[in-house]
Amino acid sequence: MSLQEKRPKRAGIVAAGVLGLSLALGARSYIESRTAIPPQSPAISEPTRVINPAQLLEGLPAATSEDAIHSAAVLVDYSERLRNGDVREGKSKEETMGMLKNHLLKEAAFLQKASGTSYIVPVDSETLIINNNSFHLNDQTDITFSQVLLEAALRMRYRDASSDKDTIPSSLFSEIESMHGKVKFEGEMSIYGPFNFMWLSRGIKVLEKAGKPVPPRINFGGLLKDTDKDDNVAITDKNTSPFDALAAYSVMQDHKLLEEFKTKLVLPTINPIYRTDLPAATTEINRVTQERFATGFSSFLNGTLARGKVLYEQKTTGGGFYTDTYAFWKDFFRGTEFSFNGTEKEIEKYAIGDGVAIQDDEELDYPKYWGVMLRETAASGIDPQLPSVQTGDVVDIIDGPAVVADSNRKEAVIRWRVIVRGAPQRQGWMDGEFFGGNVSSPKFKG
Repeated sequence: MSLQEKRPKRAGIVAAGVLGLSLALGARSYIESRTAIPPQSPAISEPTRVINPAQLLEGLPAATSEDAIHSAAVLVDYSERLRNGDVREGKSKEETMGMLKNHLLKEAAFLQKASGTSYIVPVDSETLIINNNSFHLNDQTDITFSQVLLEAALRMRYRDASSDKDTIPSSLFSEIESMHGKVKFEGEMSIYGPFNFMWLSRGIKVLEKAGKPVPPRINFGGLLKDTDKDDNVAITDKNTSPFDALAAYSVMQDHKLLEEFKTKLVLPTINPIYRTDLPAATTEINRVTQERFATGFSSFLNGTLARGKVLYEQKTTGGGFYTDTYAFWKDFFRGTEFSFNGTEKEIEKYAIGDGVAIQDDEELDYPKYWGVMLRETAASGIDPQLPSVQTGDVVDIIDGPAVVADSNRKEAVIRWRVIVRGAPQRQGWMDGEFFGGNVSSPKFKG
């Protein structure tokens, strides 16, 4: 029995970059592949002094030529190598920052010629304009934003003709820019790519909405010092989930929070014979508490998956760990619930006869994975040949609900039979998690 809801990714995708997108709670992991970049590429040897951006416009390929597509891929490849440290080994921080500044100016000049507009402008060797915002390359925070936004712009604009045009979601720019002026970045250059940076921004916003402290400073590559614990988030590994980092920050702001979590959700699950005052037992319990706290924080922000665990538990045992954990985090976030990666979701009740708008929040972050399948029966598997629905469709509920459980994954979903308005041939069973609200409600009428 399959609980998979989404249509498989579109065929024929050849992406311009490699993105390993993994979340802390075992959410889906998607990987794109890139055409190999020749090792003799001119971008591999970058000068460490900052050059005049006006010089970069000379000899750039036409924006739509094959040379431009290749050049963009080379630039993205070098951005990744800078983040990963491949080309920084043995370099001083001053040399590294010179390499980064030069690379950013080159990316900006390339994109300026490609777009033919003032959206991205390398003003001089120290200043860029991106989307009417000035970024100063002698400021660590502005360098960090420039680094991520320019890489995202390249990924959005240039891909092989057979690739998916929406690999980078359209919301990414606005979500990242929303952090500008709110957070300072310190330490080394960003070790996060565009996606992790977007999720970091989203996580900060959900904390802010819940009235929780948000970090004014983020340190890439550095370690927290005792004197910095109250206002600094350290991200030392590119594979660190942004949500895990923010969970750790939340604990630093309120030590009682972790103790409450341990008392309510960790100690009851540990055999009493191991709950001793021995140092080894205390250390292990504290380790488990911190691990579960970070996982629970991330899991709640991926509420569609978390609610599947809760539903299965309630149907099989009437409640327990997942139910209690969900309630803890719902209280922490002051009643706000989520779908995927920190996207807010209003949970509503539905019935046969309701007209419902489809809202596929997963597609916001992973545009390649489009369409929610309409299966023939509530418990049957999916087939790419069957019809699907996507954000913007309106459906009418004609049967359900049916609870379908997967005992191996210990998850369950609630499915409804729907028919697409204006397209009666498109009908079938789907997961109600992709419902975006009753179209008769005030939010659709107003």
